[in-house]
Amino acid sequence: MSGGDVVDVISSGLSTTDGLAVDWLGSNLFWTDMGTQRIEVARLTGQYRRVLVSDDLDQPRAIALFPQKGYVEKPCLAKC
Repeated sequence: MSGGDVVDVISSGLSTTDGLAVDWLGSNLFWTDMGTQRIEVARLTGQYRRVLVSDDLDQPRAIALFPQKGYVEKPCLAKC
């Protein structure tokens, strides 16, 4: 919390990362990247990184989670 133990979790393959969400129940980190036009996920340790969505995205900038139900939602901003 003090910033003294800062660790890079994901440091490569990123362009313009904007949205960030933490699934505290599943220990996953989700993010949107406008530059790569993707929504990705990885464990909080950075392991098991995967692209969740890469089709039909136009500048993804936000992401919302509802971990109790297992939902991930990409807010509709323009083309819905």
